[in-house]
Amino acid sequence: MNPPVRFNDPYHDDSVWALRTTDGGVLAISSSAHGKSDIVDYPRATLTIDSHAPERAWVTGRNVYSLTTQWTCLDAAAIPPSGKARLLGSDCEITGAT
Repeated sequence: MNPPVRFNDPYHDDSVWALRTTDGGVLAISSSAHGKSDIVDYPRATLTIDSHAPERAWVTGRNVYSLTTQWTCLDAAAIPPSGKARLLGSDCEITGAT
């Protein structure tokens, strides 16, 4: 059995981990992060955060003027020796909000 192959992603500090497949390709696992900002641009208006929304774990109060949410994702891809890579799956969870 071949040992895992580790690749460094040139665009992030995170690393990509990969396993060599029998056909010479790799199964790559990586993490990614992204965020979203919502801002009210109308006097006296607010964003309403539902009481069951996951952002409530980080944000106190139901009505806010701005909301920035961060997600962290785990991604898996099959990369053949030639041809296009295929995304096998991705799962994201909220990891912060302000």
